[in-house]
Amino acid sequence: MPTNQNKLAKLLINQLLYLKAGITMKHLINLTATIIISFCCSSTVFAQADSSVIKNIKSYVLYIDSVNKLDYAQDQGFISGITDGIIKVDGETVGGYGIYTLANTKADTVYRIEYHENYPINTYKTYYFKHNQLVYARLELQGGKSYMERIYLREEYYRNEKMIGSATSKDKRAGKYPGKTNIILYPDALNFLTEYVKENGR
Repeated sequence: MPTNQNKLAKLLINQLLYLKAGITMKHLINLTATIIISFCCSSTVFAQADSSVIKNIKSYVLYIDSVNKLDYAQDQGFISGITDGIIKVDGETVGGYGIYTLANTKADTVYRIEYHENYPINTYKTYYFKHNQLVYARLELQGGKSYMERIYLREEYYRNEKMIGSATSKDKRAGKYPGKTNIILYPDALNFLTEYVKENGR
C-alpha cells in the first residue's frame, strides 16, 4: 500500500505537468487545495486506525486484569507468581520489592508482570504482553502523606515492538524522583520477561 508521502509526491508531479501544459492559475489553486485535503484525509485515517488499536489494547489490559484477580486462575489455564525481596542501601535495609506475574501453566507465555518497590517512593511498573510481545506499559509513583496518592503516571502502547501512543500526567512532587520518572520502560519490560521465562520456562 502506498504511503501518504508517496501519494503526495505523485500528486505534486502531476501538478508540475499541469503547469507545463499551461493550466491557469485558478485551476492550479484548486488543484493544490485538492492535494492538501487529500493528504489530510489520508492522515486522519491512519490516526483513527491507531486509535482503534489502542482501544483494543485497553480492552485486552482489562481482560488480563480480570483474570489476574481470579482466585483460581489455574482453572482457566493461567498461573500466578510472587517474588519478593528487600532493598538495601549501604548495607542497611530501607525497603522492599515484589514482582507479581501472570503466565500460562507452562510458564513460557507471559501476560502480565508487575513490579512494586517502596523506596524511596512507592513505584509500580506494570507490563502487559500478548504472544510475549509488549503491548502496554504503565509507570506509576505514589506519594503524599498516605504514600498512596498518585503523583506520576505514564502509559505507553505498543504494536510490533514500536510505540504507537503514550500519555503522562504528573504533579511537581514527581520532580524529586528523576531516577524513577526517567525509566525507559520498553527495555525494562523485556528484561523482566526474559528473566521470567529463563527461570520458570519448562
